[in-house]
Amino acid sequence: MPQPRDGRRCGQRIFKRELEPGSWIDELKIAEEFGISRTPLREALKVLAAEGLVTMKVRRGAYVTEVSQQDLADVHHLLRLLEIANNRWRDQMVADLRKVMKLNRHNSLLKTGRIEESLAEHRAIMDALAARDPALTAQRMAEHFANELEAAT
Repeated sequence: MPQPRDGRRCGQRIFKRELEPGSWIDELKIAEEFGISRTPLREALKVLAAEGLVTMKVRRGAYVTEVSQQDLADVHHLLRLLEIANNRWRDQMVADLRKVMKLNRHNSLLKTGRIEESLAEHRAIMDALAARDPALTAQRMAEHFANELEAAT
């Protein structure tokens, strides 16, 4: 029976870039490293596929999902819309979209000065929230999303 930790460990390897986007996932090797059989690993990979982190290809196995520039642009656009929405599906949709963004965050944060810029943007958002200024908060969030998308491309 698959353990949730098996899926988390695979997901962590993807987010840490130990498994690169587009790369084939060697089930035998990973199962051996985890000390499990291939069956629970395959079940964990199916969960990751449902989350969009892994792509299953018939008779070829599992691959780490690649995220195109258009995918990132679409995700950023949807997140901006969802951040202002207030419905029962928003939280799950935002969480799922953030996973897609996280796949590329490693690249964007490696750009010179981007970590400091991102932290300053987050501080500006928090300051606007503390000032209870919804218009300024929305503006700071939009700026952050635009800068994040630019850094990711």
